[in-house]
Amino acid sequence: MSVSNALIQKIETLTEANYDELFELHKHYHANPELTLLEFNTSVRQAEEYRKAGCDEVAFLAGTGVAALIKNGPGPTILYRNDHDALPIQEENEVSYRSTVPGVGHLCGHSTVPAISVGVARNLVALKEHWSGTALIVSQLGEESGDGARKMLRDGLYEKFPRPDMALAWHCSPTLPGGTVGIRKGPAMACAAHLDILIRGIGGHGGYPSQTKDPVVLAASIVMRLQTIVSREVNPLEPAVVTVGSFVTNSQKGTVIPSEVMLKLTVRCFSHDIYLQILAAIERICRGEAIAAGLPEALFPQVMPFSFFTESVYNDPALTTRLESVFVDYLGKEKVREEPAYTFAEDFAHYADGGQIPISFLWLGSVDPAKFDADGTPKEALPSLHSPRFLTHPPTTIRTGVNAMTVAMTELMKTAV
Repeated sequence: MSVSNALIQKIETLTEANYDELFELHKHYHANPELTLLEFNTSVRQAEEYRKAGCDEVAFLAGTGVAALIKNGPGPTILYRNDHDALPIQEENEVSYRSTVPGVGHLCGHSTVPAISVGVARNLVALKEHWSGTALIVSQLGEESGDGARKMLRDGLYEKFPRPDMALAWHCSPTLPGGTVGIRKGPAMACAAHLDILIRGIGGHGGYPSQTKDPVVLAASIVMRLQTIVSREVNPLEPAVVTVGSFVTNSQKGTVIPSEVMLKLTVRCFSHDIYLQILAAIERICRGEAIAAGLPEALFPQVMPFSFFTESVYNDPALTTRLESVFVDYLGKEKVREEPAYTFAEDFAHYADGGQIPISFLWLGSVDPAKFDADGTPKEALPSLHSPRFLTHPPTTIRTGVNAMTVAMTELMKTAV
């Protein structure tokens, strides 16, 4: 697949003309972050930007999700998704556009990718003579909750708009330098489930524990035993994670043995069967430890999985190979990196509609290139996603994101010569 030099020049010229406005849009979103499912101002602004870009239809879905359509004759329909929700984390970056909202920050790149999508929309509208088909651009709410994609789909995304033939997405990479992209064929991101475990006991005075059934000791035993699920029960060739992220009692005094402990867990793996195996093991361990503690059955721990489940991201090999060819042709082989599978989770998986629609989740290099040696080794520890110091490098991230996605979409919908 060979990308026309003349088309590349047009794309880069358009992006450069739009860059200052896209950078300002990114700074606006970064300084004014809105939490998951509360992205009211962000979604209104994003819809306004899509209308100004010349999109044919723009609509809100699931409250604060935005879908924009660019129609350009017969051909494939490509869904291109970005996300615009922020995290409940205090930003620590010293930049002029740092978050102005206490305890809330764009620390996963979700102020950058919406701005990039506006640039792509502008380019596609301006370059209609070079492609034929339909672009469905989705600015998604609630990615950090793991349920935003499903909410938009339940609100009729694939009924109110054309059902896509394929779906693409950028995610900002905390490890790749700006100007590069990351590719992964096949399993790319883990499925994720979240659950609470309510551990009850018989509370009492901390100085007279013999008259109690201490739920703290029981919870501690459960936490330790849970560590054996992955190491001793799951096939060692199957990646899996069981993390207890919160351990909270209903008393905060050292002289009181509480009556309840709440554990909050996340489970990550790449197979629904493995998830069911892990869930069964969690329930068995909770029951077994309660019996060992002599707890009455009426007080046995309650395992409460959340009502939604984030599917694993499986990048269609054929589609991702096509994209890899486009990126290598455009950026050069040295700037297209092979990425591993990660046990992060991404609800982009749900746009595949149970595997019926090929998808490709792509990593966009977002780190200042000056932070790497000539051989590509980071000169310093790089902040991870969700770190209070994660920050994209706009000059390279925005330009590469707009240019490479425009090149990819025009190639996938290339006008027959």
